[in-house]
Amino acid sequence: MFSAADLDDQMNWAGGHYELTLEFSRRDGPQLQRALDSIWHHAGIAGCLATPSSHPTEHRPAPRTVEALDTAGHLHGVVTLPGEHQVVASVAVHLRGGVDELHFGLPMGSLGRVYLDAGGFPFGADGDASSAVWRQPLEDWMAGIGRAVFATLPFELGLVGFEVSGETDAAEVRGTSPPQGRDFGYLLPVGGELVHLPTTEWDMKSGPL
Repeated sequence: MFSAADLDDQMNWAGGHYELTLEFSRRDGPQLQRALDSIWHHAGIAGCLATPSSHPTEHRPAPRTVEALDTAGHLHGVVTLPGEHQVVASVAVHLRGGVDELHFGLPMGSLGRVYLDAGGFPFGADGDASSAVWRQPLEDWMAGIGRAVFATLPFELGLVGFEVSGETDAAEVRGTSPPQGRDFGYLLPVGGELVHLPTTEWDMKSGPL
């Protein structure tokens, strides 16, 4: 029987990721380790595994360290979503323009097995405004993780949505206001507090497969 929480089922990793991306100011090993520990804790990620290059389809236990993340590219585990659904999850870090982005991602292959109306997202009818039914609670949950991380380790910018990595950065957002029509959510530090500006446009306007 198929399981959305099976790390070695390659279909769970298909279709892109729904992401929480957090931007930190600069490469700082201890800060990144704290961020990694914090997101693991607040997301409730069970296990810490990676796929070695010699066995790219088989997960092996890995240390939860920045060094292991740099070596493997991604660290994986299982999370329990609101509603008690379990899905696979991925954490990665990217160096982009001198800043670090920490990514917590849930692959659509796994999400599509627990949210049955998300199976073809973002294509066709599965990507229209009705997707807010499952995406809005998911965004709220991910934003809550971002708030918990920010409380102990402030970051420059957070984004929540489908494949949001690279959509914008703190330097671009600083001094401006995010658009009123947003197809992903923002987590913005304002006066030492974190403000969530949620997605307002839920229709991905994607064509059919």
